[in-house]
Amino acid sequence: MLIVTGATGQLGRLVVEHLLELVPADQVAAVVRDPGKAADLAARGIQLRTADYDKPHSLAGAFGAGDRVLLISGNDTARRVPQHLAVIEAAKAAGVAQLAYTSILGGGAGRTVFAAHHTTEQAIQDSGLPYTFLRNGWYTEIYTAQLPTMLEHGVLLGAAAPDSRIASATRADYAAAAPRSYAAKATTTRSTSSAATTPGASPSTPSRHPGNPADPSPTSNSPPTTTTKSSSTTACPRISPMPSSTPTTWSAEVNSPSQQET
Repeated sequence: MLIVTGATGQLGRLVVEHLLELVPADQVAAVVRDPGKAADLAARGIQLRTADYDKPHSLAGAFGAGDRVLLISGNDTARRVPQHLAVIEAAKAAGVAQLAYTSILGGGAGRTVFAAHHTTEQAIQDSGLPYTFLRNGWYTEIYTAQLPTMLEHGVLLGAAAPDSRIASATRADYAAAAPRSYAAKATTTRSTSSAATTPGASPSTPSRHPGNPADPSPTSNSPPTTTTKSSSTTACPRISPMPSSTPTTWSAEVNSPSQQET
């Protein structure tokens, strides 16, 4: 089964829609806190699994052996780490085949908004599960949601310097990428958009941060892997490499056991 957690959220619903373009509804399960809010998904043949990030015991039945799971990060920044750790433990106990996670692109590990994601990535690596990190940039909606108010008052407020450049994409774009990162079997591939933050700079690769290495080395208890580096977006064929003058908006890191089709 292909599992989407937080399936009734703003990103989760979009992911489910794109997932249904790839597989039949009976191969999809939605993890939700309130089944009533997902009645429309159930009506389409999607299996509902009730669980709450804040109630670890509820997660025991959310996953099964061989499931491929997308963990959509919680929106409560103060609770993210314990919530995510609960999901990771449940996924490990169930023996899922892959755990994908909606992380964040770049940033310093010391800042709160980045620290929770970096801690989660490290916990997933330590779990020994095959994983995919979807390092999303900022949502475009963060900037556009306040446009009516800005237009009404004729003032644009923000903390960025006048010459700053913003790298963002819509939730719909990130949702289109997510299913293709974990819906099909894959060997270990790290894909990163070929981009830099300033014009004329050389292409960038995922940043290295303490507790969040861009190139983790397999440990003795990790599954055997093979690694390929590419400037194309192998994990998500819809996202094309960007010119070096464009800010990075997305990158993915995949770590899965080598597999042979029979």
